[in-house]
Amino acid sequence: MKIPHRGTTLIEMLVALAVMGVVMAGALRLYYHNAQAVGSQNLSTDMEQNLRLSAEDLTFKLRNTNYGVPLTNLSLWFSWVAGFTANPMITYGAGASVPDSFSMATCSPSPVAYLSAAANSGATTLTLTTVAGLNTTNERMIYIDDQQNAVITAISGSTITIDTDPTTPGNQGTSRYYPAGTPLCVVGVSTYSVNTATKTLLRDDNLGAGPQPVAADIVNMKLVANGAGINISYQVTLTGTTASPDPFTNAYVQRSLMVIATRYN
Repeated sequence: MKIPHRGTTLIEMLVALAVMGVVMAGALRLYYHNAQAVGSQNLSTDMEQNLRLSAEDLTFKLRNTNYGVPLTNLSLWFSWVAGFTANPMITYGAGASVPDSFSMATCSPSPVAYLSAAANSGATTLTLTTVAGLNTTNERMIYIDDQQNAVITAISGSTITIDTDPTTPGNQGTSRYYPAGTPLCVVGVSTYSVNTATKTLLRDDNLGAGPQPVAADIVNMKLVANGAGINISYQVTLTGTTASPDPFTNAYVQRSLMVIATRYN
């Protein structure tokens, strides 16, 4: 006997559609939740990377503020940086929510030139392998062989005229003999600040280009100095923010990173 085939009833179709709708709604909710979690994690990761990048730049400079920098008469040595009388020169913000700013001097990590001819004790001129990166304005401070500071008062070809004591009138010469091949580094001043409007950590190397971005999404920077003289450490607290509101809370998330930088003698 032939068994007749019965089609799907309307009620069965509606039930199937309802079940499918529930499953799809759950899947969509799960997908949306996962997308929120990934977005939240990406925002946090980017913020932490910006904090670490900022901390690395700051601590490197702070640890080396004693390298190649005189301990006294800084305003005479660094005449192109207004108000630079301490190293570092910290300007504290008015209140915990107002960022500090500071300027610090240090020698370049690598030599910028070498003596191409020996210089006798008392020499006020030095002949160099290159004068690129040196001038008589904002790149005039040099450190000779990790021994002696000088400021450049004139440049002629590959020869520079120097003054090793800006407190005394006239050009004062070197305190010792330096052979050919002696390295020179250039000593500069970097000023760090936070632009709260753009949420950016800025660094101005005082070379005429003005403040340049170091890291984005930084909203605060506070410094605490511990110790005195050359035996000093600095506690730096940086506060970062997410680039956009967190998908779960629809609010910006902030996080702080604290590092200690001990200045080398």
